[in-house]
Amino acid sequence: MTLKDDIKKIMQQKSGRRFRYAHLYLKKRWGNHFVLKLILGLLSILSILIGLILLFIPGPGLLFIAIGFMFIAVISFSVAHWLDKLEMFIRKKYKEWMKKKEKNNTKKK
Repeated sequence: MTLKDDIKKIMQQKSGRRFRYAHLYLKKRWGNHFVLKLILGLLSILSILIGLILLFIPGPGLLFIAIGFMFIAVISFSVAHWLDKLEMFIRKKYKEWMKKKEKNNTKKK
């Protein structure tokens, strides 16, 4: 199985369960290697630091921070669970915002 197949399999999961599924799936697939955890941990810290710097200068700071937390979610089940809850919260707020925006557009017409 390729990395592309792994990503497709993870993205097919329901919202609010993807990060936990990814954590368990990748742990099962790659095992519990210390070196892999160390590399992912360093990548996550580096990505979050770059994201924090890019928040103050023009650049995709939030994207780098999100990628950093996704790397941590591969290592930690509790972070994966937290990210699943965050995903559901963001989806809910986005739907509310879209309904409000749609309602405002219909009032203007």
